[in-house]
Amino acid sequence: MRDAGGPARLTAFLRGLGDRASRIDHYEHGTPPREALIAEAVRAIVASLT
Repeated sequence: MRDAGGPARLTAFLRGLGDRASRIDHYEHGTPPREALIAEAVRAIVASLT
């Protein structure tokens, strides 16, 4: 996520897509299983930026 510009840049990217609800507030560390989908979404966003 750091390479993509961090949480603020990813949230701005979502806004550019018209998404007004989602936001990336922080870096994920030791993601618990119930939050694994959030981490997967972040990876997909980063992949779309490259």
